[in-house]
Amino acid sequence: MSNKKLKRIKATDIELKDKLVAVNRVTKVTKGGRTFSFSAIVVVGNENGIVGFGLGKAKEVSAAIAKGIDDAKKNSGEERRRAHDLFPALW
Repeated sequence: MSNKKLKRIKATDIELKDKLVAVNRVTKVTKGGRTFSFSAIVVVGNENGIVGFGLGKAKEVSAAIAKGIDDAKKNSGEERRRAHDLFPALW
């Protein structure tokens, strides 16, 4: 991806695929004990130049993933692609 900002688009108009990149468990230790929460990094795109990434945090994994997908759709934009660009790690 280039250093230029993405051209913002409305993600509701386009069918996007989502891919879970990572899930992390976070532990907060307090006087009363340990509190667990989760964070999820998600990438969405249509495999044809539109891409978005998001971070979701919640007490449960499924809620963190759902929040990450929503955040990725909000932060999606159109990235100019060239013939030699490959993104094998994302798809």
